[in-house]
Amino acid sequence: MRAENSRGVGPSATATLTTRAGLPTPPDSGSVRTFTAAPNPFNPQTVVRFELPEAGPVSLVVCNLEPVRTLLNAEYRSAGSHAVVWDGRDGQGHPVASGVYLLRWTMQGQIIVRKITLLR
Repeated sequence: MRAENSRGVGPSATATLTTRAGLPTPPDSGSVRTFTAAPNPFNPQTVVRFELPEAGPVSLVVCNLEPVRTLLNAEYRSAGSHAVVWDGRDGQGHPVASGVYLLRWTMQGQIIVRKITLLR
């Protein structure tokens, strides 16, 4: 999969869909149609985009071994396309170190995890 960003076209990894039990879900099931982060790797920020076929509360957390920053906390979103920017800062506004981070997206029992890389 490739994603277009402000710097042009670049790589974007495929999302992994899992249920609460950790079992893979069929690609056509669940409550999200797309879930991408671009650019990836990024500096200084990445844009997380997702499309919902139905409205509902959405959570989006940036993690490494511990949660780093909550971008959405069970916030209601309408059906359609959405974008959230992560500026490479933690919950207190401090820049985080270069490294691999995980985006954990949750809606109605579905969890999707994406790996992103920050290069400073």
